[in-house]
Amino acid sequence: MTCCPNGTYFPLVNDPCFGNRTLHPNEKLRVGTLAVSDRIAMGSVDDPLAFIDAEGTGGDVELRLTRIADNTGSPRIRYRKARGTPGSEADVQSGDLIGVFTFHTYRNGAYQGANTPASCMFFAEVTGAPAGDSVPADIVFNTTDVGQTANANAVRISHEAALFVYTAPGDSTPTTLPSNAAGIFARDAANAQMFGIEEDGTVWQLTGTGLSDADGTYHLPVLTDGTRPAAGTAGRMFFNSTDGQLNIDNGTNWTLPDGTTT
Repeated sequence: MTCCPNGTYFPLVNDPCFGNRTLHPNEKLRVGTLAVSDRIAMGSVDDPLAFIDAEGTGGDVELRLTRIADNTGSPRIRYRKARGTPGSEADVQSGDLIGVFTFHTYRNGAYQGANTPASCMFFAEVTGAPAGDSVPADIVFNTTDVGQTANANAVRISHEAALFVYTAPGDSTPTTLPSNAAGIFARDAANAQMFGIEEDGTVWQLTGTGLSDADGTYHLPVLTDGTRPAAGTAGRMFFNSTDGQLNIDNGTNWTLPDGTTT
């Protein structure tokens, strides 16, 4: 590094024409093909094991990105994924990971593996066959439960805009939802439950047998003659505050429990 009179530091580069010189602000620094000898080491790292490898003991061990502009833009970290080779890229496929954040702890004389197992990780995953410019993808969060030695799926935000919460890390993969479905689902190998919280704090859940409040009572939507949808989907049911009765859709009409059309 070299210091200019104004206190600004510029890195030294080896120019094949002019030898060592400073890198000016409008130039870019290219570190070869980033072979082992070309990796960037920072702090107390002597033998970098990644493109950029940094280590330290103070609170300044951080990656800081700041954007100052009179607009809504922000700093950005961009992950890109392609198949093929550099210069001859190919389309991604279902199951490809787009980008991964991993968190590793020190245990039993070493850090957990460079890739897995990490204590926690989250990543973006292609979860459907790309078609045209559409590439369906999920965001997946993995955690490690007590007694486990590897992380596994704990929360998934699916491409259908549904949030799946697993009953334990690594339980069954969520079922695919219909297009545009949304909700919060707890998923295990035997059943699925959907939980919701109303504005007044009422907690309800959808189980395999119906919808119930936290106290175990059934909780049905409350509609009126004017707000209920048209009949035609058998099996729907709600409480009608207009007539004070349950209304049941028989596939043709809304009926009372005794079968009378209402």
